[in-house]
Amino acid sequence: MRFIHTPAVLAGLTALPQALSFPGPPHIGFNLDAAQYGQDNIVSVDVAIIGGGSVGTYSAFQLKDAGKKVLVIEKKGRLGGHTETFTDPETGSPIDIGVKLYYNDPIVYNYYKRFNLTTSNINISGGPAPQYIDFRTGKDLQGVPPSNSSALAAALGRYSAVLAKYPQLERGFFLPDPVPEELTMPFGQFVEKYDLGALVQFFFNIAGAFGDILELPTVQQFRAQSLELLATVQDFQTSSVMNNSLLYGRAEAELSASKSLFLNSNVLCTERVSKSGSVKLLVDTPQGRKLVVAKKLLITIPPTPAALKNFDINKEEFDIFSQLKGVGYYTSVIRNAAPPNVQLQNLALTEPYALPPMPGFYTCNPSGVNPALHVCYYGTKLDQILSDDDARAAIIASLKQYQAANGVNLTGPPEFEVFSNHSPYYLMASAEATKEGFYKDMYALQGKRNTFWNGATWRTQDSTACWKFTKDVVVPQVLAGLGAGDVGV
Repeated sequence: MRFIHTPAVLAGLTALPQALSFPGPPHIGFNLDAAQYGQDNIVSVDVAIIGGGSVGTYSAFQLKDAGKKVLVIEKKGRLGGHTETFTDPETGSPIDIGVKLYYNDPIVYNYYKRFNLTTSNINISGGPAPQYIDFRTGKDLQGVPPSNSSALAAALGRYSAVLAKYPQLERGFFLPDPVPEELTMPFGQFVEKYDLGALVQFFFNIAGAFGDILELPTVQQFRAQSLELLATVQDFQTSSVMNNSLLYGRAEAELSASKSLFLNSNVLCTERVSKSGSVKLLVDTPQGRKLVVAKKLLITIPPTPAALKNFDINKEEFDIFSQLKGVGYYTSVIRNAAPPNVQLQNLALTEPYALPPMPGFYTCNPSGVNPALHVCYYGTKLDQILSDDDARAAIIASLKQYQAANGVNLTGPPEFEVFSNHSPYYLMASAEATKEGFYKDMYALQGKRNTFWNGATWRTQDSTACWKFTKDVVVPQVLAGLGAGDVGV
């Protein structure tokens, strides 16, 4: 979760691929016969976990601590996923540019404690007052009135009262059947129905990259702004040394020591229901090709058909996952973005609730460690993705326009110290699909074909909420599945 977060370069703006055809069995052409591999190239485990992000890593330790043998398979050279930390070479100080905030909750500090780490409170309302910029023109917006704290508190009360009617949503997408209309109406209509205008900017700033929140189904806003999140908003936690990646460094060391981790590794093919009843995966690793034989498979990567093409998905899975859409989200550390200690916040006074159109900036925040560096957050609307090159170009063009419009002269032009593409982000189903039982159908996949599913798509783009979902819902299902064997094809 991040906190508070020109003309865009539209040439590279594309929809997520929707015209994918159902793939054939990916193991055709590959040999998954264990007799063809030496014992040094066969890895047998209870659970193979695909993806070493926040959820995959937490799942691994929940299962490992329950006495199960696990293997995490991660295509990157590190664990942590959206948790990314840049070390400023000038000061040697860390700057978290991905996951920054956690709830003030035992699940957080117990997890950190397991690796001899701690968290501390972070004041998200501290720092300089934002400078409001209309990034469509780059102009500074003078005289923007401060938010009305009394009106915000009253609106939050009304919002919380509605959300409290659906306590099952605190655990996941456990929706009533039939799904109430107020959960699938555009959030903009929900705001009007319950007079919630005073909280729209607050939600936009704290939700993370969520695109145009007024267009999205209200249940997706409930997903991002839960009662648990609102309860901790004055007491968010972060790494005590301002480096959330340390957690994943410690996790990586422990998993590596127990030979439970493949980094820089790619799954070539999968057979999820073999004659032996196990799952087989052929994996390219830096140490050569390995055959992984697992009792169960836990997939934690974003479940797009493209990402799952080597995982032997069947038509039921394909039909479900091909309905998902996400937003584009890009984080970066930029030198010479704005004057020192100036926070830029995108605002569009001519738009409803002054929400800036996407694609565009959310915010550019002072790094806190080097006055020449800012942490910038940029995003798109739902079902839009910018390539890395076009996102970079759009970000720099917007900053140059802002500087020219306001006579800002720095030591040089804006330039990237680091850039990260988190797309597709916040994968979600449409209102129509939600009404027709999409999430019930998606959750019903758990355990089928020796496979369990986890990750932000199954809960929300929020580490704390996902850890709770993992501990309370997914891991008990996996453990029960290990005892019961395969539950269907």
